[in-house]
Formats: sequence, structure tokens, C-alpha cells
Amino acid sequence: MNLNWVKSYRGIRFDCLKDCASCCKRSEGVSLTSKDHQRILNHTGNTDFADPIDHPVFSYRLKVEENKCIFLAETNLCTLYPLRPVLCRLYPFQLHFKWDGRILWCLEHCPGVSRPEPSWVDEPDMENLFTQILELEGEEFYDKLSAYVRQVKEPVTLIFNDSFSLIFGSWASKERLVDILWEMFNIEPLQALTPRGRLECIRCDILPRFHHHFVKEALRAPRPRVFYMGEDRLWEGYVQFEKLIHQLAKQSAEAEHLHQMNLQEKGNLLYSSLKGEKACLSRNSRVRIHRLNGEGVDVEIDRLMFSLPVTFEALKEEEEYLRELSKREGRYGKEVSDLPFDSEVQFLFLVADALELKASAFAAHSGKNCVGIEEMRESIWVAERTLVRFLEEIVGPF
Repeated sequence: MNLNWVKSYRGIRFDCLKDCASCCKRSEGVSLTSKDHQRILNHTGNTDFADPIDHPVFSYRLKVEENKCIFLAETNLCTLYPLRPVLCRLYPFQLHFKWDGRILWCLEHCPGVSRPEPSWVDEPDMENLFTQILELEGEEFYDKLSAYVRQVKEPVTLIFNDSFSLIFGSWASKERLVDILWEMFNIEPLQALTPRGRLECIRCDILPRFHHHFVKEALRAPRPRVFYMGEDRLWEGYVQFEKLIHQLAKQSAEAEHLHQMNLQEKGNLLYSSLKGEKACLSRNSRVRIHRLNGEGVDVEIDRLMFSLPVTFEALKEEEEYLRELSKREGRYGKEVSDLPFDSEVQFLFLVADALELKASAFAAHSGKNCVGIEEMRESIWVAERTLVRFLEEIVGPF
């Protein structure tokens, strides 16, 4: 079997932390293959540990009690560890597939990721993990998972979608657009903004103008409002558009700074709860934001209006996480989706907005005068569990 793969993340350090078990404490149990189910059944003799689900690869889901796996002991240790399911063996990695058929390793961020102490996870480690999964499940698991994941990855995909035009392109074109996004992200006038502020400028001021320019360069299809853009033509169009980007970024950054000042003086905060409920909160109210362990943190809105400074290390951690999300090819937790590029940018903005709000709340609750890497990492761990909710804000419930 061809073990040619790529990763959505760069280098990674990982080790399971003692007494952590955050991956086992969720409101929904892990999915099981039929072989997972049979191994556990043979070991326990109990048939009431999982519910059947309609999925071509994962046929069951482990039950949970009080938001934790039923096989998690009070000591935070797995009582099934030698027989643990495939998805538990993979964690924190996710086995995905790119549009061209290559394996795509994605990463779920948790307290064991990006710690300074553990050693690097290198290529032999990933190869050993992959071999272990195939020994347990057989090559049919690989084939079924590949077919399931790649069903949304048609050769031609929608890359821009608005009320005036539909622009299609190849997956290679969509990958090039992701590269363009990060080119825009690092334009000098935007450097003084946080990742959330940069994405706000890109999605509101730069991307619409780029889209307008893009349509003029695209090939018109026989159907009204439908266009096609190849990878080479896309890059040529971007090179021409670059002349405008600096000016647009400068104007947008100035407007974003003014917006932040107005927000601090007289603004309200729009907040979405974990249940998807939205509320517009005034400065004399409070908001409860949950930590990874489920603990609620109550913070005064007035304290969040005055943005705490963010350390360089925390900003880099946030940016690296957002970059990693953009490389997942639509893989967000358990869901698979094929979003147009403009929706992808909207998704990244929503995540960045939540990250910076949560990290500021954690820092303010601790009495700190700036957001450090610890607060940013915890906000990433929390956001990682709610990615589907951000998607639902764009495309509706799955």
C-alpha cells in the first residue's frame, strides 16, 4: 500500500498527560468500527455499551454517563486501554484524505499537544500508528474511509459563492487560494492587528474586491452566473490584484482600529453560547465562558471591552492553529464538508473571534493584565470541541 501522506500541521510535540483524560470526557461517545465493537463485546460480555449509528465506516457509538466515557475509571484511566477503539488509538491525530487521494493527517488540539517537554512526533511514529490501525482493521477500513471522505471532493468544486456569481475551480485552485489568504494575512498594514482583526479586514474589505476582480478573470460557463477559474489563471489574477492590496489593507486596518475604539467606548458584545444561543450583552452585564474541564468562568463584559494585550507567543499560537485549520480540507472534528473559499474565511474568522474572547476572559478571570500562551492554548482546546457549531453558523445544522 502507498503510504504517501501530508500533514495539516507542521512539527508537533505530543504526550498524554497524567490524569488528564480530557479526550474521554465529552458529551458524546467515540465512534466504533464493527471490529472495535466485537473486540469490546468479546472482552466484556456486555451488549449495552454502545448504540448503533448509520455510518459506512463507524457502525456504533460508545455510551457516556455524566459527560464521560463509561469505560473511564474514577482514576481517569481507561479500563479498556489494550482494546481501545481505533479513534482512541489515533488521538490526537485524525486520519483524513486529500482531494488527490493522498492520506492527510489532521490534528485535534488538546493539553498534550505543543508542550515543551515531550519529544517530537516524527514520520516513523506516524507510520507505526498507521500500520497498527491496518493490523487491527484490515485494508478494507482504509478503502471505506477513503471512499467516505472523498465523496465530497469532486474534481471541480465551488470556490466562490455569492448572490451574483458562482465560481468553480479545481481543488488545486482552492489550495492556491489558501496560500493567497496567508499572503494577505501578512500584509504589513495588518501586522498591528490580532489574527481576528486581520481576518475581519480580509473578509469584509479585501476579499469582496478580490472576488470582483476574480470574476473578470474567470472563464464564463454556458449557464448564467457560473464561471470557472483554473489554478494558473487564478494566480495571474492575484498578481494583478496585489497592486491594490496594500491600499485596501491600510484603509481597512485604520477602520478596524476605529471600530475597536468605538467598541471600548460604547459597544455591546455579541456572544454565542455552547448551545448556539446568541445574545447581545451590554457592558454592565456578565458572561459565563466554560473552561475545558467544564468549569464556568463569570467575567464582566466591561472588562472584555477593553482588549487585553496579547503576548507574541500567544498570537503565534493562535495563528498556527488557524493555519492548521485552513489545511484540513474541510475536516473539522467528526464532520466532513466542502466549503467555498469565502465561507472558509468566514469560518476562520468566527473561530479567531471565539479564541480571543475566551482567552481574554480566562486572563481577566485570573487577574492578569495580558493574554498569555496558557490562556490561548486553553481557548484553542475549548474551540476544538465546538468547531461544528461554527460551521452551523455558516451552513446550518448537519
